[in-house]
Amino acid sequence: MEPPTATKSKAERTRNVCILAHVDHGKTTLADCLIATNGIIPSRSVARLRYMDSLEQEQERGITMKSSIISLLYNRKECSEQYVVNLIDSPGHIDFSSEVSAAVRLSDGAIVVVDAVEGVSPQTVAVLRQAWRESVTPVLLINKVDRLILELRLNEHVYFAPARGNVVFASALDGWGFRLDDFAGLLAKRLGCSERILSRALWGDYFYAAKEKKVYRGASVKGRKPLFVQLVLENLWTVYDTFVTNRDADKISKMCASLDIRLGPRDLKSGADPHSALAAFSAQWLPVARAVLEAVVARCPSPRQLSTDKVNRLLTIGGVEGSPESAGLSCLRQHFLACSPDGPLVAFASKMMAVPAGCIVEPAPAGLTSAPPPEASATSAAELEQRRLEARRQWEAMRATKAAAVDANGESAAEASASNTDNDSSPSVYVAFCRIYSGIVRPGDRLFLLSPRHRPDRLPPGLAELTPDALDAEKRLSDSGLRHASVCTIGRVLLMRGRDFESVPGAGAGAIVGVEGLADRVIKTATLSATLACPAFSDMASEAAPIIRVAVECVNPADQSRLLAGLRLLERHDPGAEVLLEDTGENVVCSSGEVHLAKCLSDLRQCYA
Repeated sequence: MEPPTATKSKAERTRNVCILAHVDHGKTTLADCLIATNGIIPSRSVARLRYMDSLEQEQERGITMKSSIISLLYNRKECSEQYVVNLIDSPGHIDFSSEVSAAVRLSDGAIVVVDAVEGVSPQTVAVLRQAWRESVTPVLLINKVDRLILELRLNEHVYFAPARGNVVFASALDGWGFRLDDFAGLLAKRLGCSERILSRALWGDYFYAAKEKKVYRGASVKGRKPLFVQLVLENLWTVYDTFVTNRDADKISKMCASLDIRLGPRDLKSGADPHSALAAFSAQWLPVARAVLEAVVARCPSPRQLSTDKVNRLLTIGGVEGSPESAGLSCLRQHFLACSPDGPLVAFASKMMAVPAGCIVEPAPAGLTSAPPPEASATSAAELEQRRLEARRQWEAMRATKAAAVDANGESAAEASASNTDNDSSPSVYVAFCRIYSGIVRPGDRLFLLSPRHRPDRLPPGLAELTPDALDAEKRLSDSGLRHASVCTIGRVLLMRGRDFESVPGAGAGAIVGVEGLADRVIKTATLSATLACPAFSDMASEAAPIIRVAVECVNPADQSRLLAGLRLLERHDPGAEVLLEDTGENVVCSSGEVHLAKCLSDLRQCYA
């Protein structure tokens, strides 16, 4: 089995996807469902843990405030292949649209989550616009279908309009999800129909005639239930009626027996939480993680399938498409399209993040990335299982600590640090979220850091062939007067696992990794390249501009130097924040909204100053 980053695993079996939605439409709960499939968290903690929300403010407010990345494995049954899915959970609040921009820039696909009751909301439109600008392929997930049954108490005749096959219906809270192919596979044999025909007919104006065992067109004209209502929604409504609305233990037992599903005694007893029992049932019947990951693998492009339009937009010289280009840039485009590990290293850092040093694990187990040498063996099933057991052991240990350590106020000491912010005493390190488009990155690599004004068509004479490894590279850049390129050295390369980071020996084209060593070099975003022929990547579009201005000052004037240093770091590392020095001498923080402002001030106190 291959490991959860994309350097040694083939780029064809890598998917870089983000989750996009309006606030409270269920992104983070969905992420918990997907993470649980890798054994990182217990399935029963889904929706309660909010694993990707590692900040204390995120846990308190119940919303996501930053983009977080985790690498997951998915075993595709139909072809017995393992895929690496780099999953990015992004905020849904309008104040943090700059974080969404950082997420979609790194992604090739997006899971667009829409609440079945609230429908398409303002921020849904905003994130779709951002995804479209970055040529990201969407997969639609209609979440919270359970609300139609339990809250609005609609009947099963209210059904959704036909759409393309890249749609998942789900309830992340109750743990079920499906595409039409899933139901077609379950029902085709029982109905005596072709699975292919049934899958196509489930979306249209078709109905099923039980006597003839055939599917016919014209359900609306003939007053018949559409196939989707008849075979899909009625089954769902029956399950909810049996488990939740009118709980019936006998019916539950019969339903489980007919579907060959086994529930534990705790789920079957009369006093059991109905949603807990339903989640256990759903995990064996229609697990949401399998449906979503299958849709991602089947519908989202791999890094080797970058569109020419997207590559051209990234590599525009001076932000103007169609600009004349050198032979070196033309060659670079081909490496991008091929996602070539043999090409010159080019990566894009979409954001910086402060991470407690204690959250970084080192060294990584052998074989965890796709970096050379190519003859290195992939992670075995036993090694993967050992990692899962270790993650489960750590989770159980944390829960045991919560139960035992109760302070004088009746609050658990571990609970206060459940979001992995218990390591505040640990010094912070600054990690860049990087997508590698060509080549291979390793710790210690020297690269050119290109500012937005870098123009490869205006290089001074003699610099076109300069490499960052040259001993006099920095001197030659300085002597030539080239101000928009500098030389930087890569620190550790990190596999991102949500709340934790794991040091790895390298990562190749197609991977999304964390990179150390750029803390004082990057202002919001950066283009990293092994060649000066590469232009700086085009700017990321944001749906929200800084509109709130607040002056900040030290309680103790002796801390003024720390405040100024912290403000510089805040402006560099927060994608949506700006810091101004007014004529009056006041230092002003500009944010996208009140919630964003609260996060900026908290980061300033706890991380930067």
